[in-house]
Amino acid sequence: MDEMFSCSSCSYVTVRKRDMNDYEATHTGEKPLTCSFCEYRCSRKKDLKRHELMHTSTCEYRTTRKYILKTHEAQHIAGNTTGETKTKMLSCPYCDYTTTNASSILLHKRKHTGEKNTCSFCDFQTVYKSSINQHQRTHTGEKPYLCPHCDYRSTNAASLKHHIRTHTGERPYLCPHCDYRSTNAASLKHHIRTHTGERPYLCSHCDYRSTNAASLKHHIRTHTGEKPYLCPHCYYRSTNAASLKHYIRTHTGERPYLSSHCDYRSTNAASLKHHIRTHTGEKPYLCPHCFYRSTNAASLKHHIRTHTGERPYLCSHCDYRATNAASLKHHIRTHTGEKPHLCPHCDYRPTNVSPIKEHIRTHTGEKPYLCPHCDYRATRAASLKNHIKTHTGAQLLYPQISEQKSLESQKYYNPHLLK
Repeated sequence: MDEMFSCSSCSYVTVRKRDMNDYEATHTGEKPLTCSFCEYRCSRKKDLKRHELMHTSTCEYRTTRKYILKTHEAQHIAGNTTGETKTKMLSCPYCDYTTTNASSILLHKRKHTGEKNTCSFCDFQTVYKSSINQHQRTHTGEKPYLCPHCDYRSTNAASLKHHIRTHTGERPYLCPHCDYRSTNAASLKHHIRTHTGERPYLCSHCDYRSTNAASLKHHIRTHTGEKPYLCPHCYYRSTNAASLKHYIRTHTGERPYLSSHCDYRSTNAASLKHHIRTHTGEKPYLCPHCFYRSTNAASLKHHIRTHTGERPYLCSHCDYRATNAASLKHHIRTHTGEKPHLCPHCDYRPTNVSPIKEHIRTHTGEKPYLCPHCDYRATRAASLKNHIKTHTGAQLLYPQISEQKSLESQKYYNPHLLK
């Protein structure tokens, strides 16, 4: 029996020591091989040879299919500069696909025959054994790929590779239209579509189009009502894993994203990015109809609808229409009576999360919004904005609020005043 080599970090085994050396590099992130012509680094000799062909090859061979190109490149890597085939070519009996690799031809044939590997836990099927192993880990919770820099674990090597780049700062994928750089090819592909306007993924329920399949999948769930991601702490359900992850942090108190300008902390990177712009004053999103500028694309999109009159979100209980999903969600709760956000200090329950945050501050005394001109602090961003205008001389956001109006506002955020 052949000697088996086992990975020291996970359960992967192979009969070839060379394969094991290459595989273990996916855990460590080690890239000992360097390109002679540029800064490219990798862990496998064949990857380096294929890369250096871009610098050295004078071959003009072109094809529309990536797998055919790889087969052709293999001849160069093997030292066959003429491009003439030295190894046996394997052909698909159903189409014109050819390869020198026996495993590749076997997997390819299954696309024609329909033969697939099936998940032991659900109905998921695929022709790739590696994809089944990776998928089943979503059921078992196994995450054998461990980051050497933090406690992050992944179900597959590719995700770990992209994660490690968040530590190293490596962003090898560069946009040809701007200075955007990405840690992976998929993100770059989606980004480029923001320049080209391409939105190839079309919703079957409405005219929504997306730059990527994941966004379309999440959008369709707003039509079907499917929310497969359930919070372990309450009844909250989400259409996607990322939203659930960020929501759970409202229970755990975890806020891993820290502002470099103040003590603000966030549950997610996007919120931090938008917050930092309140310090820098950057508002890169400009309305084409007026002088309105926004710190984020979503706010601009909703603003533009005040010009166009578009209200694509329709209430299923009445004829109310909203410019965004959040407003519709809050409106529907006026029909259902749902008030999922409970104050931990009293029995106050609003229909959405914003009032609960401001209400809780009436208990804790927290005033996180600080005036840059004096020692004034506020519980709400709007209050701070209005106060700052007393320094700058600009028109007040809420001029001469009456005592009665002020009292009503306080009662909204602190229902104890009603007693």
